[in-house]
Amino acid sequence: MRLGGLFKNKSFYLGLLILISGISLTAITSNYVVNNYNPPVLKDFIMDSILYFKIAWVYDILAILSIILIAIYAVTKKPQELPYFLVLYGTLYLLRGIFILITPLGNPGINNNPLFVGPTFLAGLYFSGHTAETFLGFLISKGKYKILFITLLVSIIFSLLLARGHYSIDILSGLIFAYAIFCFGEKYLKRHFTIGNNESKIKL
Repeated sequence: MRLGGLFKNKSFYLGLLILISGISLTAITSNYVVNNYNPPVLKDFIMDSILYFKIAWVYDILAILSIILIAIYAVTKKPQELPYFLVLYGTLYLLRGIFILITPLGNPGINNNPLFVGPTFLAGLYFSGHTAETFLGFLISKGKYKILFITLLVSIIFSLLLARGHYSIDILSGLIFAYAIFCFGEKYLKRHFTIGNNESKIKL
């Protein structure tokens, strides 16, 4: 399919709107939790049993790589499914925004100098966006991309635990939410947000 055809499709813009709404809701609820709660810092059996390393920058960089990788995969391999991918990630962040509000947790991290600071990264804990978005990329990708995503996912999980970036329940829940969203999308959303074209590459 041609790039111009993608941008002329209503599904693309609806998917983009859902994604922007999800990211915005996550930011809004995170700000609300920071400004209106004094969320507790919880005990975590796994984190209490392992060493601490000041490597918060690692999981942030890996998460950025995950986003770049899914964008490359979508544009070069599955452009006809790009609106569907936008809807999946938008749904993930809409749910995350809701759960941040109803499950306000205090950040378990020591002052570990992450790349990003602000309310979203202080209170946006349940569930782990780093983990969920990367696992979702693994689920929707194919071939060598799966190997890249699973490598990123394992690295993100270990660095999150070692740097106290997320509670272990956040990480586990991120996997569960991503899988549930993927299964729901495959059954109910994919046929509505996939452009009817069998070509696998965009022609410039």
